Amino acid sequence: MNKPKRIVGIIAEYNPLHNGHAYQLTYARRALHADGIIVVMSGNFTQRGTPALCAKERRARAALAAGADAVAELPVCVATSDTPLFAQGAVDVLRAMGCNALLFGSETGSLPLLQKTARAMVKPRFWELFGQNMASGQHPNTARPAALRTVLPEAGDGLYANDPNNLLGIYYLCALLRRGDTGVRPFTHKRLGQGYLEEKMPPDTQFASASAIRAAAEELRGKEPDAATLATVLGKQLRPFLPAAMATELEQAARAGELVFPRDLFRETAQACRRTPPRRWQAVCPGVPRHEILSLLDAGADWQGLRTAFHRHAPALKADRMLGWLLLGRDRPSMEEFLAGDHVGWRMLAGGLSGLEPQRGSDTLLREWEQADTLYGSALKGG
Repeated sequence: MNKPKRIVGIIAEYNPLHNGHAYQLTYARRALHADGIIVVMSGNFTQRGTPALCAKERRARAALAAGADAVAELPVCVATSDTPLFAQGAVDVLRAMGCNALLFGSETGSLPLLQKTARAMVKPRFWELFGQNMASGQHPNTARPAALRTVLPEAGDGLYANDPNNLLGIYYLCALLRRGDTGVRPFTHKRLGQGYLEEKMPPDTQFASASAIRAAAEELRGKEPDAATLATVLGKQLRPFLPAAMATELEQAARAGELVFPRDLFRETAQACRRTPPRRWQAVCPGVPRHEILSLLDAGADWQGLRTAFHRHAPALKADRMLGWLLLGRDRPSMEEFLAGDHVGWRMLAGGLSGLEPQRGSDTLLREWEQADTLYGSALKGG
């Protein structure tokens, strides 16, 4: 009897694709003996709500060169959701695409530990306690381990559930548990190099975080306004941290004036702030005073001033996501409702596997992709 093919799914942003991502693709092929690797990737907007450093087509081509067989775009509502909704939506897409394995990186590298935590975190009691802790004013990184210790005493201080990749992996596992017997087997590997949110380039390793690479690229663009010079300098400084195809795509994007940063959409974001009515503002930006933001904009605030104002009222990641949701016309209640319905869809960006549909999605998904692409195009035109 023929052995079933192992189709490994990877959920990614590749913003940009770095050496750690390339290692993961190699791991899927060599350690998991993948017969096929499907990457479902955020498109032109990411989970933080911000535009990707370069266009999705460039990142998809680089992923194919690094070892993926197919790269598909996640629905915008999934790609820009907060972590629990992002994980559930992305896992559902991979299941629909026929993956029977899921691979993700984690700080711990221990699948049994993460699975034990996931089994605790899918319990209603955990979410009840977590909600109570949050309502009392605790930060999520305090509220989460406190709730976890109650439902899983052996969790100790529970801090491993606050590490970004551990937590994302736990939510992937929760998503699988909620779907019951999905036929998708999870795997994890230990993350290499810098932490997920580290924004300084490492002096002694070629495994830089995507956050550090983006920060370095933005700093270089500020110093080198000439596109040709920027491309040369960027290539020289960042190429050691990137697979060759991604480095080339970034250099080409820089030379064409097509690197995108959140500030490039400041005008559109400011317009979104002004046109969002009070009731919807409260759904998108709870805790951020609308009158304060509008007053700042009327006084001539720039992108940094706007972002700083949001950061005064919410943690940085959440504040940035709020700005992205304003720009894209999203809010968490509408995302929850949509993800409970027919949200599963994708668009193939590069490659493909036999029997895999090149595109699937409702009219709503298609409109969202079109809207996001139009917004991203605004940043390119203004750059």
